[in-house]
Amino acid sequence: MGQQLAVGLIVLAAALYALWHWMPARWRRALAARLASGSRRLGVQEEQAQRMAAALGSTPGCGACDSCGSCATPGAPPAPPGEPRIVQPPQPHRPRH
Repeated sequence: MGQQLAVGLIVLAAALYALWHWMPARWRRALAARLASGSRRLGVQEEQAQRMAAALGSTPGCGACDSCGSCATPGAPPAPPGEPRIVQPPQPHRPRH
């Protein structure tokens, strides 16, 4: 019984983490502000609540649903009109001997 409870808690924590990670940034920031305001009612100091809201509302990393643009790959600058654009082909990987 104890093992099933532990596994259930681990699965619940993993599901909550996945939801938080893939949640749209606007929702994540709003929910972080609500969690911080709720923690103030429980006796957490104002400075700690603000830090918690900032940490929870930040983007967890590349791949999360946010509009920061950090995942976008920069393209080559456009060629001036009338000039051909030169594209370098990728070099094959050569094994070391």
